[in-house]
Amino acid sequence: MLHYIRSSFSARLSLWVTGFVTVIFVTALTLVIRYSLSVVTDESVERNMQVLESAALEVDHVLHKTQFTARAAGWMVRKYLDEPDSIPDLCRQVKQANNWVERCYVTPEASASDTARWYCQALDTPADSVPLRAMTVSYRLPVLDAKGRPATTLVMDVRIDWPQYASAIITRIPYAQCFLQGEGGCYKNEAFYRPFSNRRWGLALICQEDRMLAGFYRLQTINLIVIVVVLLLLLFICRRVIDRNLKSLDHLSDTVRRLSQNRFDEPIPYKGRQDEIGELQRSFSLMQQALSSHIREMHQKTDVLTQRNAELQEAYERGLEDERAKALFLSKATTQLLPPVQAISAATGRLSTDYQGFTKQEMTNLKTEITTHSETITALSDQMLKI
Repeated sequence: MLHYIRSSFSARLSLWVTGFVTVIFVTALTLVIRYSLSVVTDESVERNMQVLESAALEVDHVLHKTQFTARAAGWMVRKYLDEPDSIPDLCRQVKQANNWVERCYVTPEASASDTARWYCQALDTPADSVPLRAMTVSYRLPVLDAKGRPATTLVMDVRIDWPQYASAIITRIPYAQCFLQGEGGCYKNEAFYRPFSNRRWGLALICQEDRMLAGFYRLQTINLIVIVVVLLLLLFICRRVIDRNLKSLDHLSDTVRRLSQNRFDEPIPYKGRQDEIGELQRSFSLMQQALSSHIREMHQKTDVLTQRNAELQEAYERGLEDERAKALFLSKATTQLLPPVQAISAATGRLSTDYQGFTKQEMTNLKTEITTHSETITALSDQMLKI
């Protein structure tokens, strides 16, 4: 694989393009994911608080009705403090008039405090936490006498169907766990607490972060899978597109290789492209045509020079043959000239030394001999001059 990548320009270019796009895409995606996670977390927290607030408001509505009814009943009980036998009938009338009230009664002991408060038996301490189930909560209202001192306590029990509210919450937030929590409890980051109007206890909603953001994480996983598929598809597309565009360069490379092998007559493929590769193809085509024309011209000149060299070689060889013939002739002529010259030289020597003692006949013979040899020398000289 490494050898293929190193030897393939298109593969390296595809990897560079895909890597560059991957870096930009991952950087942008990281920023988007971080921002989206913050937004989704805020939206989840806001939605959870809205659901919790909606359920708490319904409970608050029941509690407020009970408080208002208890205050009205407490005012009537105060009027009948001097007639204690009438108070139970009064409490029964209050319960019949308000069907959500489970019990309404007065206790003989007076409350040590003149402050009305709610009481939930399931929450022994402010830090207790109990699951939502149907339970009774009590509203205790001190009733003051004419002197403003606590005389008795009006108790109004209300049975609240907590599973109904828990079901409504879980319907909208399936991953949540609902509790009835005292205000002194410990709350983690994934816990949402909304106290009721008395500020003594309230609804707590526990949402695990991984489950609260499960949809976001699932979407993030799907996005990562899609991104990987898209990047692989991008790599494949880049590879195909680059291969298609570099195919013309491969043809040009083959053409240059053939040109280096003196194969100048093979045409360069040209498909009428208007981009840089098309311009390069046209330039190579013009260069090939110029080289082909120049090579043909050089071949023609080489043929002419070869023919002329052959003619010159032939003339040179003929000249050498003539020179050899001349040398041979001169050698023979020199050999033939030597006896007449020697004879003339001897006759001249005798004539110069003994001419007074020669007879006329001897002089005539000597003259004839000298003339004959001179004619022989003259004839040989004429032949030598004609060569």
